[in-house]
Amino acid sequence: MDYKGGLASRSDQGKYWWELRSCAYYDAFEMTKIIYPDIFQSRSFCLDEDYSYLGNTCYMIPEGDRYLLSILNSTVFDWFYGNTSTLLQGGFMRAFSDYMRHVPIPEVTAEVKSIIMMLADNLLLLSSQPRTPQRAVSIAFFESVLDALVYELYLPDELHAAGYFPYQVISAAAWPEWTGNAEQDVKALERVFQNWYDPTHPVRQLTHFLDSVPEVRIIAGLDERSGNAGAEA
Repeated sequence: MDYKGGLASRSDQGKYWWELRSCAYYDAFEMTKIIYPDIFQSRSFCLDEDYSYLGNTCYMIPEGDRYLLSILNSTVFDWFYGNTSTLLQGGFMRAFSDYMRHVPIPEVTAEVKSIIMMLADNLLLLSSQPRTPQRAVSIAFFESVLDALVYELYLPDELHAAGYFPYQVISAAAWPEWTGNAEQDVKALERVFQNWYDPTHPVRQLTHFLDSVPEVRIIAGLDERSGNAGAEA
């Protein structure tokens, strides 16, 4: 065969010279992991607990760290990645490892990480339920609560100088008691939402007024200086 010599000398062949090499990380597919698409616009990271096998248009982080998942699905990540990676037409981004490895992930105390992971669990549970207009509002609200905590991780001096202490406010709020029964836990979360979403509640006031901080306004895209610096390809 004309191509046998070249194929047989490959370093990445399988058992026989005509085979492709075996995947070196099959085990990573069969574990809880964070998955995300090759091309995305925002907040596209998911927790896969079904041991899915992915094609070449998806990537994975072989761990089920809900703290990391929360950072990657935050407004801060969207802003940072959009300003440090190459933008495609229409504002899409490529999830290249060369860019992803430069995303700074803050080291936090066990207490802060616990609160963030509980909020992530809340959102995962709500997102697994049938979507209704009311549920969409509650999901968006809990996402804004999670965003407030992430802002504090990256901008503690700016937020504290403006009088905002997200961890202090959110950790002091009443949290639901988990039963392990999805239906009961969803109802408990809905009660928490009704409580926290009251305009006079400290958590609602925190999320409502946090964008008065100039740096938050820039990251959230509410300031004229918030445009992405990445070059379009």
